[in-house]
Amino acid sequence: MAQAKRKLVSIILLNWNGIAVLKDCLASIKKNTLYPNYETIVIDQGSTDGSKELMKSKYKWVQIIENPTNYGIPKASNQGFRKGKGEYFMLMSNDTITTSGWMTAMVDLMESDNRIASVGATLVGRGEGSKVKSKPIDKTRASVCSATMLMKRKAYQHFGGYDEKSFSPYGGDETDWNLRAWNAGYKVIETERAIIEHVGSHDTKRQNPKQYLLLNEHRLRSMFYNLGFFGMIQRIPGLGLLFLQSFPDGKTLTLIQSYWNNLLNWRGIMAGRKKRAEQLKKMLEEQKQQGEAWF
Repeated sequence: MAQAKRKLVSIILLNWNGIAVLKDCLASIKKNTLYPNYETIVIDQGSTDGSKELMKSKYKWVQIIENPTNYGIPKASNQGFRKGKGEYFMLMSNDTITTSGWMTAMVDLMESDNRIASVGATLVGRGEGSKVKSKPIDKTRASVCSATMLMKRKAYQHFGGYDEKSFSPYGGDETDWNLRAWNAGYKVIETERAIIEHVGSHDTKRQNPKQYLLLNEHRLRSMFYNLGFFGMIQRIPGLGLLFLQSFPDGKTLTLIQSYWNNLLNWRGIMAGRKKRAEQLKKMLEEQKQQGEAWF
C-alpha cells in the first residue's frame, strides 16, 4: 500500500545582508531535512551583500520575495504566510543550522494533538548540534522562539499573523502570537526532539542599535495585551531576574526605558487588549458550536 503523502510545510526565512550565515542555513536545510514535502521561501529585506545573487545561482529551489528595503520582522513574516501554500509554516532565522530529522520530528509532534498551534525546537549554540542528542521530551510553554517554530495554518486562519502595527520592526511578535493561541485553548510546545544550532539575532543586532530596548519593550507589550492580572503576577519573578541581570550588562537604564515607554503608551495597550478580547470572545463562541473540530 502506498504511503499517504505528508502535508506541505512552508519554510519562511527572513534575510537582511546575511550571506555569511544564510548559505550554511540553506545548505543544512537541504542536507538534514528528511521530511518529503516542503517548500522554502526567503524574504530578502533589501540585501546588498550578494545574498539574492547567491540564492538565484546556487539555491534555485528557494522561492525569493525581494523587498526594496527592510520592512521589519512582522511585515516580512506576514508576506511569507501569504505566499506559503503549506498546511504548516516553519519560521526560521537565517543564522540557524538544522540537524538530521528536525522537521519530521516537529511535524510528527504537531500532528499528535489537534490542539497544538506551535512547536518550538530546542536551540543550542553554534557547533553544539552534534553534541546534544534529541530526546522525546516536550514542554508546554506560553511562547516559543521563532528562530525555528512550526505553526499550524488553521491557527493562523483563526487569528491571523503578526501584529505589524504593534511590534515593528522587531521583538514581541511571536510572543503575542503564541499568547493569543494559548488564550484560545491551543497548546504551545517546546521540544527536544529537534535540535537547532542558533547564532542569535544576527540581522537585528546590526540593523537596529536599539535591539535590546525594542525586544524588552515589545515583549512586555505582548504580555500586557494578552495576560490577565494573575498571568502578569506569575511573570514577576522572571521580570525581576531580567532586571538584576541588566546591572552587570550595563543595560538597566535601557530596560527601565522599555517599561516607561509602555506606560506612556497605555491607551494603545488598552486598545490592543480590547481588540484581542473581542477576537477571543468570537473564537470561544465558535468553539462552543464546533467543538474539537474548531481546532
